[in-house]
Amino acid sequence: MGCSREIKTGHARSRIARFFRISVSVAVAVALGGTAISASDESQRNADPSTSTGKPTPTRDLRVIIQTRNDEGFVFCALWPDARGYPIEQDRAAHDGSSKRLENQLAQIQFEAVADGEYALACFHDENGNEMLDTNFVGIPTEGTGASNGASGFLGPPSYEAARFVISQGEPNELAIQIDY
Repeated sequence: MGCSREIKTGHARSRIARFFRISVSVAVAVALGGTAISASDESQRNADPSTSTGKPTPTRDLRVIIQTRNDEGFVFCALWPDARGYPIEQDRAAHDGSSKRLENQLAQIQFEAVADGEYALACFHDENGNEMLDTNFVGIPTEGTGASNGASGFLGPPSYEAARFVISQGEPNELAIQIDY
């Protein structure tokens, strides 16, 4: 299965943000009548995972297995802790990362030390490995996208509510994502 590779946080942010901005732009145009990651690789922006009682919030690892249509390129994912910015504002994501490779049409990304709580995940398959989501002439992605719970949006990205899932003790710590093309 896929090992991890380090990516620059700014590049990951721009790739995913570009993907979702393009999706929103396409949705608006159509509506208006137009045509395995490791802790060292992961971007963790939650400074203090403690609760209001001062006790640390429990954490656990989350393994994401992504099904793709081929073994070409990489998969990029981000994990949002709330609806603010999902899935457009990558800088609001709690964790992000990429697969190093795909094997048997699967990618694995391991998010380490994820605080218990609600999250939504969004990802895309960078088939040609150019570290960006490719689109056609009207801005529709030509590479696959996916979200937790199999969520999809109507003429745009899925909502946080549709993609929301819970990480906590007693809940599964593995998530399966099917990339849609």
